[in-house]
Amino acid sequence: MDFKRKILTVHGKGAKSKQTRHIPLNATACAVLKTHKGKVTPLPSMPVFGQHEFRKAFTALLKTAKIDNFRFHDCRHTFASRLVMAGIPLNTVRELMGHASLEMTLIYAHLAPDNLHHAVDILGGA
Repeated sequence: MDFKRKILTVHGKGAKSKQTRHIPLNATACAVLKTHKGKVTPLPSMPVFGQHEFRKAFTALLKTAKIDNFRFHDCRHTFASRLVMAGIPLNTVRELMGHASLEMTLIYAHLAPDNLHHAVDILGGA
C-alpha cells in the first residue's frame, strides 16, 4: 500500500495472472484501508494485508452481516459493472481489472448501451 500515491500493489506471486499490478485507489478506498490497517507497519517481504488474514477478515465480515452466497470475486464483478455503467472506456476497465485481453472485459459491454448513442450523438453535434 502506498497511501501517499493512493496505489495498491498486487505482487505477481499472489495474482492469478502472475503479473505485478499497481491499482489506483480513490479517497474512500484509502480511508477504509487505513482504518482496517491499524498500526501495522509493513516489512518489505511481508504484505500488510496477507491473503490468509484478508480471507479470515472477509469471512468474518460476511458472517456478521449475515450475507450468504457471496464471494470476494463478486466485488470485482460489481467494480467492473459500475465502471462500465458510468461510461468508463472498456480498455480502461480492462486495465483496472488486470484482464490480459479485451475479450474478458467485453462481457460487461451490455451494461452501457447508452454509450453507443452518446458516441454517435457527439458526431451529430447533439
